[in-house]
Amino acid sequence: MGGVSVPQADLRRAVGTIRDLAGRFPGRLSGTPAQRDAAAWFLDAFRAAGLDAHLEAFRSLNSTVVPGRLEVVGGAGEGMLAQTLGFARATPPGGLVLELVDAAGGGADDYPPGAAGRATLVSGYEGPATPEKARAAVRRGAAALVYISPRARSEELAYRAVKSVWGVPAPAELAEMPRIPALAVSYEQGQRLRRLLGEGRPVTVRLAAEQPEPTWDDMANVVATLEPAGGGPAEEYVLVHAHLDSWDPGLTDNLTGNVLALELARAFRPALTPGRRGLIFCLWDGHEIAEAAGSASYVERHWDFLRDRVVCQVNIDSPGLADARRVLARQTPEMLRFQQEIHAALGVDDAVYESLDRSADQSFFGAGLPGCYVFGTGPAAPAPDELPVLWYTHTRADNMERFGEAHLAQFAAIYAAYLDRLTATARLPFDFAPYVERIEAALGRWGGADLDLEPLRVDLGAIRRGIGLLEGTADTTFNARGRALARLLVASLLTTVSPYRQDRYGATEFTAASFPATAGIDAFARGDGADPREAQLAAALRERNRLADTLRRARALLTDATI
Repeated sequence: MGGVSVPQADLRRAVGTIRDLAGRFPGRLSGTPAQRDAAAWFLDAFRAAGLDAHLEAFRSLNSTVVPGRLEVVGGAGEGMLAQTLGFARATPPGGLVLELVDAAGGGADDYPPGAAGRATLVSGYEGPATPEKARAAVRRGAAALVYISPRARSEELAYRAVKSVWGVPAPAELAEMPRIPALAVSYEQGQRLRRLLGEGRPVTVRLAAEQPEPTWDDMANVVATLEPAGGGPAEEYVLVHAHLDSWDPGLTDNLTGNVLALELARAFRPALTPGRRGLIFCLWDGHEIAEAAGSASYVERHWDFLRDRVVCQVNIDSPGLADARRVLARQTPEMLRFQQEIHAALGVDDAVYESLDRSADQSFFGAGLPGCYVFGTGPAAPAPDELPVLWYTHTRADNMERFGEAHLAQFAAIYAAYLDRLTATARLPFDFAPYVERIEAALGRWGGADLDLEPLRVDLGAIRRGIGLLEGTADTTFNARGRALARLLVASLLTTVSPYRQDRYGATEFTAASFPATAGIDAFARGDGADPREAQLAAALRERNRLADTLRRARALLTDATI
């Protein structure tokens, strides 16, 4: 897989570092002394490992969470422990008294008639991401949001935020953020509220929370560069990244990932011989409440470098889960075969493969960077009463009891193999066939939608032939064309906005059967949704034309006479 032997992280040292830092820096939320101290510690550690490291400062809108209170008016009188969601609004002094309605998973289509002016009860363990739940609540006119924490071993309250804007908000985006009073309650208390609503009588609740207003805070990413031995800057780099800021205590999310990144840097320092690609390690600030502000800021400040010199990005998030049973592998389409080949060589034969979505600091779609990462997931057929994997994530239960050394060892081997191949092989491990297969399948589903798909089929056939020709070219030609093709396809198909903006956090378009950029065609072809058919057609035609232009440009890249 690239070298004579794959560099291996020092797991004994990694485990010792994790145990040490868990006591030093619990609860590393952006803007806190613990986060700043942790960033300084990792900066010194990367420098001691021989990397050129620095802190890259930026400012972003930030928030926090505080205790709240919820009680059923006219009930037994006892209040429920609750916690605000980041970026939520405070309630008026004395609280809000509102009728409660059940909005199931919190998606736009889950809202019952008459939800306006009421508090809506939503499940945190189904439906769209929390910011999308908040957007739906605001659009439906809800006056407050009550968020049911995922099922846990005790009455844990989930840490969440409702900031739907990805990264540092631009002026127009400030007005788009959903601002609504929002409280998290435990799973048990949420089910109690749901039972009361199921009895058919009106349920009135009082919500109270002194949630601070968001503020612009100083933040800083840790950036460390590892050059190949014996010279100046590399021609190309692989970006390895993990978020440093975390909820309290944030052991597996993501202290374990930070330490693994450091150990990989130490392992690869002697392995990066002349001719290999360099490695850039980034530990992001502003991940949790500020929703990927650190990685988005890095993209926007280093656009030219990323486009010109970085071949792909590899994310490390939450390795070392005690209850993980299988590997969940996520990737942009051109890196699917790469992950499958690495996993096969390592004996990982039951991995689940999914497309990268708008989570886990995936700020790189607009820049056109291919990428991948692995995560832990549960058994294929969990027992009916079995808790979900990561039931403790974003809660106070994410502590050393949740840490699994075997899982850390497995993921250390996977990431070491990834980086070995990505830095050592002359030919980039990109395979564009999955794009063709997904587009071909989508065209089949859209066949009855009367969108003039024949020109797209013609171009797709030419692209398929061009990919075959590209496979037979020299490495330099393959890499140049492959990088250009990846830039085009990732930026055009895996984002719903222009390349220079960021999609919403948890955008539902990333669950599309085809691509995020063509989610509207999927909806129009299915004939579902609450929007007027004419409006759906307008959206579908615009997305069809975007796809048509993308295919035409891809065809031109692949059928140039110089191949």
